[in-house]
Formats: sequence, C-alpha cells, structure tokens
Amino acid sequence: MANDINNYITIEGNEAVQFEFARLIDSINKHDKKSGVGVEEVLFGESEPTRDWSIKNMGAKWVRVDDALDEDYLVLTSAWSACEGVQDKIHEMLKKIDEDVEVHMIYEDEMPLFTGYRVLWRDEDIDHVEDDGLDEELYNIAEKAGEGPWDDTWMEKLEEVRDVVMENAQEELNEHKRKEHKNEQTI
Repeated sequence: MANDINNYITIEGNEAVQFEFARLIDSINKHDKKSGVGVEEVLFGESEPTRDWSIKNMGAKWVRVDDALDEDYLVLTSAWSACEGVQDKIHEMLKKIDEDVEVHMIYEDEMPLFTGYRVLWRDEDIDHVEDDGLDEELYNIAEKAGEGPWDDTWMEKLEEVRDVVMENAQEELNEHKRKEHKNEQTI
C-alpha cells in the first residue's frame, strides 16, 4: 500500500504570476525551516493543522516541503494521496492575478502504484492517472530484462508511462483552450 506521494507543482502564467509564485515559495521555505509548518501557514493561515483539517484543505493527512529552493517549482511529499488542495489553493491565489494561469502537478506514489498529472486552468480541472497494475507491469519488465526494481529498464518504462499521462492531460487542456478561443471569437 502506498504511503508517501511525491508532488511536483509548477505554473505557467504572466510575469506577475511568476513573481507571486516565487514569493509564495520563498515564504513557504522560510516558514517551513523555522516552524516545520510552511504550506499550511503560508497558503491557508493555519499554524496548528489537525489531521482532519489537512485532509479537508490540503487533500492529504500531512504535507511536507521537500524542495522550495527554486522560484519556479515546489516539491512536496504527502500522505496517501496527492495534495490537490494545495494545488487548488495556489491556483485560487494566482488566478486573481492572471485568469489564464496554469497550475501543473505531477504526482506519484513511492511504489509506484500510480503516477498522475493534474492541470488547473480557468475553471478546468484536468486529471490523468495511470494506476491499473503499474507496479506489476514495472516489476515484470525489469524481471524480463534481468534487472531489479528501479534499474534502467524499470525507469525507462516509468518515464514512458509518465510521458503518456502528461501528453494526455496536455491534449485535453489544449482542447479546452481551443474551445474557449472559439467561444471568445463568436462573442
């Protein structure tokens, strides 16, 4: 059973949004080092989150900051599920600056039993995940190649699966954008 979920959040938007995202990351990094409570306090104003609060607001039992040192991405580890609430909150905050901001999140459990890609844009929530026997498929591929888990063949197949999931999500996002553009032209 999965426990730790790796979450990698990035954004695409105008300069003002990029600046604000960098400011949020810097603030999360400072709070997390000082108190161990970065995401909760900076994004939600909560300094003593309970388990129920975390699940309801962040999408996971707990969320830990793994990397907030660069200004264009945020790496988080969460318990049992992707931290969709964190992504939602970032989107909510940045959307006030640029309604066309895209907030992307790659998420994957530690086995990996699943790997997914979620994009928020305007009112669209696009989520593609591969979870149908992924771990068994990876073990079988590695075994056939005479390798163990996490060796080259395993990683190549995992990257291939990740790419397909991301491409599918991106195609869906592009389709929404085409429809929106078409709607804007008819107005």
